[in-house]
Amino acid sequence: MRAFIGIAFVAFFALTLFGQRSPDAMQQQQMRDLHDWTKNVDASKTKQDATPLLGGPDDDPTLAADQMDHEALPAARKAALRAERLSKKKQHEEAIEEFKRALALDPKYYEAENNLALEYASAGQPDLAIQTLTRLTQTNPTHVLAFDNLAIVLYQLHRYAEAEVVARKAYKMHPFSYKANYVLGASLVEQGKWTQEAKLNLRYASERHAEAKALLAQWPAQPATVASK
Repeated sequence: MRAFIGIAFVAFFALTLFGQRSPDAMQQQQMRDLHDWTKNVDASKTKQDATPLLGGPDDDPTLAADQMDHEALPAARKAALRAERLSKKKQHEEAIEEFKRALALDPKYYEAENNLALEYASAGQPDLAIQTLTRLTQTNPTHVLAFDNLAIVLYQLHRYAEAEVVARKAYKMHPFSYKANYVLGASLVEQGKWTQEAKLNLRYASERHAEAKALLAQWPAQPATVASK
């Protein structure tokens, strides 16, 4: 399935590590960790099978967020599987109806709700995608991929400031998410904030996403920007 993620143990590690610190101290530690990681990342060696941002495979290691505290009803899972098959055939309107059917059977099937939002985006209905993902981030605030996908949709609509806010929430939960790092870095750059923070985010994301590599190639020698917090 193209969109299931939780990364429970990484999120737990991050919360345990940073939970007793001030927000500034948390961000400083996250930036140090990211810097240590990206020292070993060669942005020129992005994987040839670069991962699509919206609807692509999740960050590793994968774990469906809804599986942490909820197992979908069998009938709902069957409807979701039908939706997946329809989506692969690019029959997005039909897939939307199947995901709706799955959610009617099991309203807590968050994986299906996340994928319903992706189908809305694929069907050219970004407002419904945003509405669905926003609701999902409120009902299941630990669903990291829902925040990632919401940030991506906002970014694709050129709503960069909003995308930055949402991406920061995803990054705070999962500092090593490729998607969260990419959208945060890209959103900063699109606002003219060519900061060291944005560069580190993009360097890390470039290991998985070719879009990050492309932005790094445009990096100005002496960027004029607002200083990163």
